[in-house]
Amino acid sequence: MPEPHGAEGLFSIAEIYRLRVEAMHLYEHCLTSGDDSSFVNFVEARIVETPPRLLLMHGIADDLEQRLLSLRSHHLDVRERVAQALREGYNLDVSTVQQSIQENAGSLPDGSLLRHVLTASTEVEQSLETDIQLTLRLYNLVLDWLEGMSAVAIRQRWIGPVRSESRPVLH
Repeated sequence: MPEPHGAEGLFSIAEIYRLRVEAMHLYEHCLTSGDDSSFVNFVEARIVETPPRLLLMHGIADDLEQRLLSLRSHHLDVRERVAQALREGYNLDVSTVQQSIQENAGSLPDGSLLRHVLTASTEVEQSLETDIQLTLRLYNLVLDWLEGMSAVAIRQRWIGPVRSESRPVLH
């Protein structure tokens, strides 16, 4: 739940935005380096803050979900473009393309070019798949921590008034 508006609330909103941007920069670094430790360390540092920044974690989860959807869409687009190029340019079915290329390499006018195109598209597809898996892992990490933090926050609010009234606890 957002904090009340006012100078403190606006500062918090600005701080949340800044931290979301920082998280996405770390995420981009993870994609280029293949190492997610900087992002995980960032999330762990936010988890131990008091009070927990649930709004920040929701925002990061939303950002990662959008990136995941975008990566999946791009992955499918790459596959479709390659399949379409093979169908239109070489009358080849993508499901049997490797076998067809090896059998017909001599009869295809651009056999070596076709091999290079397929190699490049395969590399792009593998890179996208790696990015999708990394993003999915980070997204699930944030969701798991968010679920735990939410449960703790709810429990603290639920138990809070009972303890402050100093009534006996009935079991």
